[in-house]
Amino acid sequence: MSILKLVENFNNFDLSFLKSKADISFLKPYRNKKILMVGYNDNETQINNIQNFDISEINKNITKYNLFVISHRINFENRQKIKDIVNLFKKHKKDFIFYGYSTYLNLNLDNSNKMFRPIDIRKEPFNVKNFKILSQGPYYYYLIQYIILAIFAIYLNIKFNKFLYKILILIVILFALFIPFKNILYIRNNG
Repeated sequence: MSILKLVENFNNFDLSFLKSKADISFLKPYRNKKILMVGYNDNETQINNIQNFDISEINKNITKYNLFVISHRINFENRQKIKDIVNLFKKHKKDFIFYGYSTYLNLNLDNSNKMFRPIDIRKEPFNVKNFKILSQGPYYYYLIQYIILAIFAIYLNIKFNKFLYKILILIVILFALFIPFKNILYIRNNG
C-alpha cells in the first residue's frame, strides 16, 4: 500500500467524535427562546444549526427562530459578509448573540484570505448599538504566548544589555495592544 493511499484512507475516517462540544453556557437564560446556531457543526451542539454563514440559508430560516447565535468562526469571514448578516437581523428585527473577539486597537480589517482576526461589532465599521455583554475575557492561547514572549524579552534585557533588546522589549509591550479577548454580545433588534 502506498503512502498516498494510506493518507487518503486516514482522511476518510470520521473523527468528529474527538471534537469537544462548544461552550454555550451563556445560552442558559434564553432556553425558552427558539434558537438557531449559525456557524456551529452538528457535533458541537444539540441545538438546530447551520454549519456555515450562508446569507440565503439564514434568510430562509429567519422567521422560524427568534434568537440566532453567531459562532466564533465569524472572525474568519470578510467584513462585507458580517455586515450583511448584521443587516439581515436588523431588517427582520431579530435578536442575535455574536461570539467575537476584541482588542484595544480596532482590528476590524477586511479579510480576503479567511484568516482569523478579532471582530468587534461595537467598533467601526459595524457600530452596533443596543447590546449586552454576556461574557468577556482573555483568549488564553494568545495570552500565554504573550507572557512567554515577555518573559523571554525581559530575560534578554537583564542578561545582555544591548540596544536591540531594549527595542524588543518596547515592541513586546506595544504588542499587548493586539492581544484578543473574547466578547460574547447579545444584540437586541426587536425594539
